[in-house]
Amino acid sequence: MRTKDFAQFSKHNPLVIILVVIMLLIYILIISRVYSFFGKNVVLSPQSRTMVTRSESLESALLPGVWPPGYPLLLLTAHKLHFPIEYVNLALFLLTFPLIFIIFRWGWKNISPIWPMLLYSVSAFNFYNLAQYTSEALLVPLSMLLVLCLVAYLKANSFFLLCFIALCCSLLFVSRYQMVLWLMPIFLSNFIFLGSSSRKTIVKHTLVFCTIACIPIGIIGLRNYLETGYLTGIERFNWSSRRLPDAAAYFATSTSLCDNIRLTFKTYLIDFVSPITYATHEVNRLPLDISGIEVGIAILFALAIGIICFKIFSSIKSHGSLRRTFRDWIVNSPTTFVVTEFFIAYILTTILFWTIGNNDPIYTRFLYPSYIYFILVIFSGYSLVKKMEQTKTSKLLFQLLLLSLVLVNIYKVMYAIIVNETLPY
Repeated sequence: MRTKDFAQFSKHNPLVIILVVIMLLIYILIISRVYSFFGKNVVLSPQSRTMVTRSESLESALLPGVWPPGYPLLLLTAHKLHFPIEYVNLALFLLTFPLIFIIFRWGWKNISPIWPMLLYSVSAFNFYNLAQYTSEALLVPLSMLLVLCLVAYLKANSFFLLCFIALCCSLLFVSRYQMVLWLMPIFLSNFIFLGSSSRKTIVKHTLVFCTIACIPIGIIGLRNYLETGYLTGIERFNWSSRRLPDAAAYFATSTSLCDNIRLTFKTYLIDFVSPITYATHEVNRLPLDISGIEVGIAILFALAIGIICFKIFSSIKSHGSLRRTFRDWIVNSPTTFVVTEFFIAYILTTILFWTIGNNDPIYTRFLYPSYIYFILVIFSGYSLVKKMEQTKTSKLLFQLLLLSLVLVNIYKVMYAIIVNETLPY
C-alpha cells in the first residue's frame, strides 16, 4: 500500500489510530525506563545538587547567586503540585517531540517528521544530560517554541506574537544568563531588519520586546549586584580566579579560544558518534581516543555537510548573487533560516563567552541545547538536497548517516544499561 493510500485509509479507520496510540504509549514507556536508569546511574554535579536544594522553598529559589532562579522555581512548582521532580526533565523532553513535528510540517514538508523524532529520541546525550538537575532541560523546548513563534512573526508581524516571544525570552533569561547573549541579538536583528517595513512599528516592537524580556532578568541582575557586587553573582571575567586546586587545575588551561573551539568539536564528535563514551568533564580532560566506527560516521557527516554546502553554492550561482540568494532563503524558507540562526548563534556565543568569561571548560552540558538545532540544520540540508538532487546517491548518503546515528546511539544506551556502570558528570 502506498503512503498516500495508507493516509487515506487511516483517516477512516479508527483501528489505525488506536494502534498508533498504543505504539506511542509503549515507546514513551521505553523512553521512561531508559530515563530512570540514567537518573540512577549518573553522578550529580555540584550545580544539580544546588538546584535541588534551592527548590525546597521560595526563599531559597530566589536567593541571589551564580545561577538564576528560573529552573529552581520550576522544580519548586513541581513540589507544590506533588509531581516528582525526578520526572520534570522527562516531561520537558517529551514536549520537544510535538515541537519537532510542527517545525517539520512548517519548514520541510518533503521529509517525514518521524525520522528526526526517532533520531532525537534515541540520542544518548539526552538521557545523560537530562539526568542532571540543570536548566538545559528547560531551554530546549522553550527555545524551540521561540523558533516557531519567530517564523510566524516574520510572516505576520503580529503584536500579540511579539509579546508572547518577549515573555518566553524573559523565562529563558531568568533560567540561564547565557540566553541573553544568545537570543537578544537574534530577535533584535530580526525585528529591525526583517520585521515590519514601517519604522514606527519596528521601534515600537523593539521597545516592547526589550521591556518585557529584560525587566525580570534586570531585577535579578540588580539584586545580584547589590548583594554580591556582580550582575551574575560572581566575577566571571577575572582570569586569576580560574586557578583551582588539584584535579580541577586543568580548568584554568582549558578555556582559551583555541581550547574552546577544540572542545566544541570534540564534544560534538563524542556525543554524536561515540558508541560508548559521553563528553563529560572527565572525558574532555583526556586525549581523544577515536574508533573506526567514529571515523566512519564522521566521514559521513563531512560528506553530508559538503553536499549541503555544494547545493548552497549552486543556488547562489543560479541566483546570480549572494544577496538575492539570502533574500529568497528568508522569504521561501524562513524555518530553515531561523533554525540556522539559532544554531550558529548558540555555538558562537558559547565559544566567545567561555573564552572571555570565568566558566568551566566546554563539555556536554554546555552544548546540549544546540544539539537539537544541529539535527534540524542537517535535516533542512537534506530537504534542500532532495529538492535539487535528481539522483539517489546523495539521498542514500543521508539515509546511511541517519541509520548509522540511530544504531550507534541505541548501542550506546544499551551498553550503559548492560554494563550498569556509574557515569561521571
